[in-house]
Amino acid sequence: MSKYNPELYRQRYYIEVTCVDCGQKRSVSKYNAKFGKCDRCKPCSWRKHSANFRGANNWNWQGGNTYDSHGYAIVKIYPDSPFFSMSMNKYRILEHRLIMAKSLGRPLISSEVVHHLNGIKTDNRIENLGLVNRKEHSHNTFVKLLQKRIIELEGK
Repeated sequence: MSKYNPELYRQRYYIEVTCVDCGQKRSVSKYNAKFGKCDRCKPCSWRKHSANFRGANNWNWQGGNTYDSHGYAIVKIYPDSPFFSMSMNKYRILEHRLIMAKSLGRPLISSEVVHHLNGIKTDNRIENLGLVNRKEHSHNTFVKLLQKRIIELEGK
């Protein structure tokens, strides 16, 4: 019985191929080469594959917007911004608060609440936003809920 020779084994079962993107040479099995699985090296293959699933091609794409658990739009803010003091953790800020702050020309304090007049949380036009304090906001919300319930009961 002959002794195992790794070089002979490589010659029999592996061939040398070149990556079509970067030109790197590497050894691949003859089996993979036969079925065309070796035209790209791993880094180039991953780059090509991941590019197909970025942005709008990603299964979790939401139109480029990020939303919190309550349905409000979130935007990224950087430390050089004058409104950075209003940011939440990890450089994030609620979009409607940022829009109101920019229209006022100053950062909002924590007791100021930006209210969506039409009740749609993603409608962040300045015409749809109003600035109120927490007490007024909770009172207005409670009154609207009562009005909605009255209309519901009258319809029955």
